[in-house]
Amino acid sequence: MSRPTLSRRVPAVTLLAVASCLWAAGLVAPGGSAGPARSHAQTSPPQEVRLLSPGSGPRVALRYAVGVGARETATMALGMSMSIGVGGVPAQPVRMPVTRMQLEMGPIEAAPQGRLRVPYVFMSVQITPGNGVAPELVTAMQTQMQPLIGLRGFQVIDPRGVGHGAGLTVPPNTAPELAQRLEQLSSSMKNMTSPFPEEAVGVGAVWEVRSHIVSNQISLDQVATYRLRAMRGSDVEMDLELSQTAPPQNLNIPQPGVTTHLDSMQTTGSGQVRLNLAHVTPNSSLHTHTEMHSTISAQGQQQPMRMEMDMDVTFSR
Repeated sequence: MSRPTLSRRVPAVTLLAVASCLWAAGLVAPGGSAGPARSHAQTSPPQEVRLLSPGSGPRVALRYAVGVGARETATMALGMSMSIGVGGVPAQPVRMPVTRMQLEMGPIEAAPQGRLRVPYVFMSVQITPGNGVAPELVTAMQTQMQPLIGLRGFQVIDPRGVGHGAGLTVPPNTAPELAQRLEQLSSSMKNMTSPFPEEAVGVGAVWEVRSHIVSNQISLDQVATYRLRAMRGSDVEMDLELSQTAPPQNLNIPQPGVTTHLDSMQTTGSGQVRLNLAHVTPNSSLHTHTEMHSTISAQGQQQPMRMEMDMDVTFSR
């Protein structure tokens, strides 16, 4: 006997709650009418970089030394799994296919105040099937991600790797909601570089980077803590610990008759970063675990919702 699907086991309000949860997590983008092409530019909110320990041995001021005119190829891979529970319905596991995106960076340009402007373009997107992943989900995601190919954007960084802006041109005939997703992706590109402290550091140095960000309309505070594990010439290796906390807030879910209140959200993560200061693209890996509790109101009913999500993100060149 085949296993009953979610739609046969739970009421419509619960399905709306699950869809709202997936939207808030950035896993689905609702449809919409096509919009004209437009450019979108962002200025980065201030990042606070604070040295906690200078480390030992020879100390140097870590600075990117990327040449103007340089070009790079970067690959970003994203994999995730999650479980969603609504009301008294047992948690429903959802496994997403791995998404691999290839970007071309450059040619890198000089910007005012000694900064660098790093243009990029998405060359390809591949949705990879995997065990437990429904084939129709792979097909749907491949179709949904097609507008990403050819997307051009840029980020502006200073020699310490601190972001000072980003922008992109949204392709023509892009649905407004998907355009918003692409703009958020542009914002996440600013986090590819690792900000360094102003002070000189040695092996064992620890510093933290505090920032306030908005991800999929969720306003949250982030603390990234770096530990310098090794330093050999221009090659740097670091350990990374990540924490994100979101206060209670209302979420603007684009579904008629549905309101969502985020009760709490906490993300913890850890990873490694290996980079050469002559390149903007690192070889890095990060694993995060998110727990989110929300209250969904729809059709005159309220449903508590809980979500746990594990995500793996890698950059390579």
